[in-house]
Amino acid sequence: MRALHPTSELGAFSRAVPAERVAEAHADFLRYYRLLHTELCGGLYPGVAEALAALRANGLTVGLVTGKSRGAWEITRDLLSLGDFAVFVGDEDVSEPKPSPEGLKLAIERLEVVPEHAVYVGDSVNDAKAARDAGLRFVAALWAKSPDELPGFLERLRAERIWAEVSEPAQLVALLEAGG
Repeated sequence: MRALHPTSELGAFSRAVPAERVAEAHADFLRYYRLLHTELCGGLYPGVAEALAALRANGLTVGLVTGKSRGAWEITRDLLSLGDFAVFVGDEDVSEPKPSPEGLKLAIERLEVVPEHAVYVGDSVNDAKAARDAGLRFVAALWAKSPDELPGFLERLRAERIWAEVSEPAQLVALLEAGG
């Protein structure tokens, strides 16, 4: 999967196997994803669970837009205890993956929120582009990048007119608590 550099889980399978085998290949993937998740995942970044809990406790609505399929997300959610999200938009819900803003626009619509009142947190340039094109403020989650990746990532990211950068999840909570 990594070699395919997917922005869409199902799209990667569509490019890698014949159309008549996509469903079977994806089912195999999900079976192995569940079996290997605990061994290979490495867990949550430090502070993410606490940040999600704090955001929810502060009355903020938390949603998720991802290139993962619903099946892969359910495995991740269950094994990492991420809690409930007010909205989930996954690979099956959109016709184009990020950087298309389609998924973010769908999430905003489902949440019945105007884009100007929403913030999207992500760890990729495609996330930033999607947020910009959906009219959302973008917060770059820098904790997902290694020290070697960070300089080049920041250069590409800042070209997308991001709203804020946070190095750790607690900074995100503080930013949003301050009225961000």
